[in-house]
Amino acid sequence: MDALTDATENHFERAIPELIEPEDVTADRRERLALAREALSALPVDQRQVLILRELEGLSYEQIGTSLQCSLDTVKSRLHRARRHLAEQARHFLERRSSIE
Repeated sequence: MDALTDATENHFERAIPELIEPEDVTADRRERLALAREALSALPVDQRQVLILRELEGLSYEQIGTSLQCSLDTVKSRLHRARRHLAEQARHFLERRSSIE
């Protein structure tokens, strides 16, 4: 892994557990956050990097392209694919949940 991959992976590992560790979080919310973490972990590294840099770090598309040494179009397509994947995972979760209730 290169330094940027290590950095985004480390940020991911630091940021996501903070979301699911508070003791006052309900079991339902804890389950949803655990599933979100699972969905993020399932993303390919290139998509996860772009998503973390955009959504957690707040970088612009141009800054992400510079950081990852890729074109603006590549940044946009990776981010689109990552968001689409997460949306699909959320839809599956909601479908499973509604069938249980």
